[in-house]
Amino acid sequence: LLPLLLLLPLLCCCAAEENKKSDGVAIKMWEWQRDLPFDDTPGGVWKQGFPIEYDDAAFNGTGVEAHVMLWTHTIPGWQKTFSEHYETVRSIIHNAIAMLQEQSEFGVQFMFSEICFLHEWWNDVQVPQEEKEALRSLVLSGKFEITTGGWVQTDEAVSHYEDMLLQLTEGLTWLQDTLNIRPQYAFASSPFGHSSTMAYLLSLSGFKGMVINRLHYHYKKQLALRGSLEFLWRQAWETESHNTDIVAHVMPFFHYDIPHTCGPNPKVCARFDFTRKLDFTAWNDMVLEITPANAAQKSRELGDQYLQKAMLYKNGHVLVPLGYDFYYADAVKLNAQVHNYARLFSALNRDTIGLTTHFSTLKNYFESTAVTPRALPVLQGDFLPYNDVRDDYWTGFYSSRPFFKALARQLSAEVRATQLLLSLCLGWGRDVPADAAARVLQARRAGALFQHHDAIAGTCQTAPTADFGRKLHDARDDVRVVQRELVYAALRTRGDADVTVLSTHGDVPFNALDLPATVTLTPTCVVTLILSNFVL
Repeated sequence: LLPLLLLLPLLCCCAAEENKKSDGVAIKMWEWQRDLPFDDTPGGVWKQGFPIEYDDAAFNGTGVEAHVMLWTHTIPGWQKTFSEHYETVRSIIHNAIAMLQEQSEFGVQFMFSEICFLHEWWNDVQVPQEEKEALRSLVLSGKFEITTGGWVQTDEAVSHYEDMLLQLTEGLTWLQDTLNIRPQYAFASSPFGHSSTMAYLLSLSGFKGMVINRLHYHYKKQLALRGSLEFLWRQAWETESHNTDIVAHVMPFFHYDIPHTCGPNPKVCARFDFTRKLDFTAWNDMVLEITPANAAQKSRELGDQYLQKAMLYKNGHVLVPLGYDFYYADAVKLNAQVHNYARLFSALNRDTIGLTTHFSTLKNYFESTAVTPRALPVLQGDFLPYNDVRDDYWTGFYSSRPFFKALARQLSAEVRATQLLLSLCLGWGRDVPADAAARVLQARRAGALFQHHDAIAGTCQTAPTADFGRKLHDARDDVRVVQRELVYAALRTRGDADVTVLSTHGDVPFNALDLPATVTLTPTCVVTLILSNFVL
């Protein structure tokens, strides 16, 4: 028996190692966190990466298709308040619609994500109905693509999973009710780190693929070295059923702006942001308009970047986002971007062997890559905390502005309790206030708005922070008033004595129910009180 006991640890280790080999998981992030050296080896023009050389054989002679995706990142409260930022977003949506209608010969398409702004625009009385119908037509045709469909581009580090799901549900419901669409692909360019929880929620919500960006730069490098910038994201507890796997695409370079999306050399890529035409880039290069005289040279420069980036994926396709924060509020700059890229595409498609370029969308990219079956590596774990350079870990926001983080959780609990109350009252046939559902919805949307990665993270400036705080505070107070009105509606029809709500901010006395003189309506108390006085 003693020899067997001595051999037991060895047998267990062997079994664990065999299970590790057979579980099909190529990357376990907790092992990377433990084992990677996290050193800063210079990578050449791609400072945080490594030199890339293009190899025709890597694509089996099929060439590369570049999907250039016009998009904008709209932020509902960063340097300005939501209402102030909306004025810019209204111009962006207007310009995008006009561009898609007027320049259809270029095959141009556009991508948008934040539904809180789209909802505001749709309800804006200053927007002509004809323009709204034009947007509906463009959305249904796929020219104006909406990705993710969440109320905001949610934070994934400090948001509670219920609130992450709340903002996703709020946006998807609005899209379904208003435009009759359901996005299948998600785009998250800016959250400060990415959680496997979001991948899980998206998968269960029917999404087929997702794009992520802000993860530790060493993780990006390691994924690129392994040819694993696209992978199947699997939950850590999944061992047999893989029903929640989702395809994830990692943007490989430093940032999501134009200098860091066309290829590994930001100095070259910056020359192709024609919203800055005749202006100098951060690398002191002039952004020049594309003309017949320089089209061949410029197309070679850009094509080389596309092909180098394609080497990191080797699936015959390369995704090239073309936009940035609040891009295309100026119609002249948007048209300059489209016209110059159309000239570049013409030269590239004519002169560059093995490369086809065109305007595209996220859906087109994922569907194109899915045409050819390929075995993607499986990854488990998450990408937190985020680090963008040296040892600069983005963890301060985990605890910054704690009052607002707490207020968001309070609002979430109050909204949940009020929704339960409203459902019970309606189920019992009680007469509820006519505006109760609308006020609960407004509170839900206030909570959903705050899940944005610059709001709950506390990384926005002082004025928008105060604005978010007012919205949360007002929503919490109002939803508490709704609670009291619903309790009153439920209890007064029971046939006991009168029930009087004395104060919208105080306690509610129930004199004839053998209850304490006052009852404080906490979220737990509300539901307990109702259930204790009714037989279901």
